[in-house]
Amino acid sequence: MTMADTPFRTLFLLRNKLENIQVVPLGSTHEHGSLVLGGTLAGRAELVAFVTEIGFDSLVESFQVSDLPHPSFLRTYHLAPSPEAIVRLLDQRLVAEPRYAHKVLELAAEKSPEQLTLSPHEAFQLGATTLDAAEGILRVHRWFEDRSRPRGD
Repeated sequence: MTMADTPFRTLFLLRNKLENIQVVPLGSTHEHGSLVLGGTLAGRAELVAFVTEIGFDSLVESFQVSDLPHPSFLRTYHLAPSPEAIVRLLDQRLVAEPRYAHKVLELAAEKSPEQLTLSPHEAFQLGATTLDAAEGILRVHRWFEDRSRPRGD
């Protein structure tokens, strides 16, 4: 697989560590109109299943490199070997004591522990380097739509 021109990214907002996670796909396409595209995940197991099915392969670090009137961001995709590895990295970053979270990500040696530790009401981005935004948004929409339908007995 090759990297998409604009890899798909999703914002995850944590409400109680990994117990309640709001999912917001980033990017927009005209074909989705006003559909509700995101949703909420409940717990670590559902997060692993979601990451697996959507095809996320990386944690995304984002740095603002220019300000108004034309804000610009530099993004680094930290590839992970598996969905479980992504969630393990998140677990490590959610550790309350910064000394345990220091150097969780490769290339993070220059950062202070405060920059590497997420608070309980933090956000993170995951990327799918082989998906474009339109396909990623569609997959996220289907995930939540499939789970909202009543299941037949």
